[in-house]
Amino acid sequence: MPYKSKAERKHELFMTLADTINRISKQDNCSWDEAKDQIRAALADNAIAPLRWEDEPPTAVSTAPVDRDFWEKADIRRDGRVFDPWTNQWRMLLVLKHSIFKHWPKPSVASAGSESGKAGPTTKAKRRYHRRAENEIHRALDQLFQQGLNLKDMYQKERAALVSKECGKQYDKRTVEQYYQSWPKKHRTDA
Repeated sequence: MPYKSKAERKHELFMTLADTINRISKQDNCSWDEAKDQIRAALADNAIAPLRWEDEPPTAVSTAPVDRDFWEKADIRRDGRVFDPWTNQWRMLLVLKHSIFKHWPKPSVASAGSESGKAGPTTKAKRRYHRRAENEIHRALDQLFQQGLNLKDMYQKERAALVSKECGKQYDKRTVEQYYQSWPKKHRTDA
């Protein structure tokens, strides 16, 4: 086996943001955008540190931001590049693998679920994300209802677009519909 330098060994401890989002999307069986929202929340909470830019030398001190406001609004591309306003360029973010596996552990064979494939592990991060999404969507539905909109007679696509606009983030039609159905009955009778 060839010798690996300290820098090479350190680089192997990290994975790209794109690989991270794809892994979460596949593991949690959610959309890429939903997985991105989970990562964004974890980055804002500084829960998956340390971070580093791919173009930084592995032995240098990282300049990747740890600021909550930055990550809540960060522009993240599908290829995992993040716009860095300090260098005015798109940069590839690297995330420590151990941090990702801590929050999104690989499912074990025992917890892989039933033969039908419908049952499986539920992680705390996934539950937190769904609780937060449900609360945001319910608040948005309350706001839209208070504006006098007839939510009941809207097309699902239109309702999802209005909710996404009200929340300031993109939710897919199925997610909005799921939480529209669980919206408190006192609102749904008139909406």
